[in-house]
Amino acid sequence: MFRKSRTWTDPVDERPKLMKMDMRFGTWNVRSLYRAGSLRAVAEKISKYKLDLAGVQEVRWDGGAIAPAGDYTFFYGKGNENHELVGSKTVREEREEREEKRRERRGEERRREEKRRGEEKRREEKRREEKGREEKRKEEKRYR
Repeated sequence: MFRKSRTWTDPVDERPKLMKMDMRFGTWNVRSLYRAGSLRAVAEKISKYKLDLAGVQEVRWDGGAIAPAGDYTFFYGKGNENHELVGSKTVREEREEREEKRRERRGEERRREEKRRGEEKRREEKRREEKGREEKRKEEKRYR
């Protein structure tokens, strides 16, 4: 997968340096995500503001898990008796990982297809050779 390098080489001293990366952060007190479609609505708002990481307070979900919503992944955990839960999403890394997995799957499928085609081609060549040998034998029998 093509990913922009986080390092660069200084031409003067030729040592690798870390690049600065711009990231956008935000927080939102949603009060509750019990209604149907509310998680999707939150994901759309986060997308609208192009945030890379968002803290979502007062989700009020029990337990802890990972909930995908659109291009985002919300991680949430058990809060205290006041139902204080924090959800966060990592959009770029999550999206890049999914794209890389898709590319890997496509690459594997492509390799399997190429292997299958190669095997078919070898079988066909073998059939042709066998057919050619058979024809030569018939020709030799005719002239004997």
